[in-house]
Amino acid sequence: MAAEHPVNLKRVHAQRLREVYRSAGWPYQDTVEIELLAAGLLERVNSEQGSGQGPELVRVTQAGLVYLAG
Repeated sequence: MAAEHPVNLKRVHAQRLREVYRSAGWPYQDTVEIELLAAGLLERVNSEQGSGQGPELVRVTQAGLVYLAG
């Protein structure tokens, strides 16, 4: 389990979380995404359930939803 918010989260982080929440989850693969993954607010998922053949996507975790709601 990642440490709770190990980086100093800024407005850009909340904006990105909202973008991912509204999108299909295509990763940006940039520093903002890395920081959100490290904070446990995003998680990596495989788009093809069980087969492991689809592209890797990101989705907002429960902790990310709580952060957005706060």
